[in-house]
Amino acid sequence: MMDDDPIELAEGVWWVGARLADDTFQCHAYFIDNGLNSVLIDPGSPLTIESTLAKIASIADPESIKYLVVHHSDPDIAAALPYLSDTLMRSDVVVVTEWRAMALLKHYKHRFEYYLAEEHDWTIPLSAGRALQLQFTPYLHFPGAMVSYDTRSQIVFSSDLFGGFVPDSTILISHDLDYVLDNARPFHQHYMPSTQLLAAGLGRIQKRWPTIRLIAPQHGHVVAGEIVNAAFEGLKGIDCGVFTLADADLDLRRLLRISEAKARITEALLTIAEPATLVAAINAILAGTHEARECALYVDLPGDGWTMWGQEFSKPISRPPDPAWPLVDLPGNPAAVLAIHTQDDTHPDEDLMRMLHDMSPTMRPARWFCQPPGRASRGRYCAGRRAHRPPHRAGQPARARSTTPHW
Repeated sequence: MMDDDPIELAEGVWWVGARLADDTFQCHAYFIDNGLNSVLIDPGSPLTIESTLAKIASIADPESIKYLVVHHSDPDIAAALPYLSDTLMRSDVVVVTEWRAMALLKHYKHRFEYYLAEEHDWTIPLSAGRALQLQFTPYLHFPGAMVSYDTRSQIVFSSDLFGGFVPDSTILISHDLDYVLDNARPFHQHYMPSTQLLAAGLGRIQKRWPTIRLIAPQHGHVVAGEIVNAAFEGLKGIDCGVFTLADADLDLRRLLRISEAKARITEALLTIAEPATLVAAINAILAGTHEARECALYVDLPGDGWTMWGQEFSKPISRPPDPAWPLVDLPGNPAAVLAIHTQDDTHPDEDLMRMLHDMSPTMRPARWFCQPPGRASRGRYCAGRRAHRPPHRAGQPARARSTTPHW
């Protein structure tokens, strides 16, 4: 139960937040009692800071606080800094944060110096054998966001990650996985930018700290140890940010499909060299945008003229580009274009065509087509200039001749 007293989560690690009446968006602060190197994590705002300091005073002298850990710059975390400037008398108190948060924190007009995580190896040494380690979690939900981990108690202070709107603010620690995820879902859907960034950030935390005893977020409920791993995996599967908005915004959904297509085309260019296979891959990718029906590659091969690779043909054929299809010029020699048959060839999707034009310098690497002197060029492909073959010397075994066609 949460009440007006501090709650000890582990030896010397305390919840010192303030419960606000009729508020499902509770904000938590935490105190690590560590002598003259004590830590106040996510101090709070003018609404909560007096209650937080009163709780700390029942545990230790507030003047023992040296480190004010500010995981990001939101007012519910940092707006208490001016109050603390006037209340804490020590001259060596520092605000622990990341440089992007520091750029905003100065606007609270506090007196403290900064301890930038990236300049201290993402670590605060607290005492012999104990440190508060920091992990960068960009865009979750702030560009310079981070989380922290007490090496002694093995508690992750996760800031907004695992946060939630809570129907029952009297509960601090939850052992109910479904309850934790149900409350975290709407919070993350609104506050986290994307599912991919969320999953990547959670993965970094797990890799950095394989053993986590508790998760102590700034909102919602502390996650009990027996459900920590399941909570990580459950949170990774939440659709959030732009993916949630796309459900209600058809134009945003279209832009997301085009953005995904760009990433997949880039991957295809890195892994596929043979033209027909690449064209087939691009066809499948563009179909997923719902803005293109078909594409074809045309190359003006010396001696052969325009040659086409398309999904309806197993081999390249002689055919000039179809003027009715929108064309994307692929820079280089010989001349090449990617023709796109769209849902409306007269008015193709502008965002799709812009994406393809932007990618055009990389969509036909220089190694695609070359013309070996004195050879017919019909559909000839090579992966680069032919390597010099040393002459055969008597007494040496003859090299096997490759029978692989130079497509």
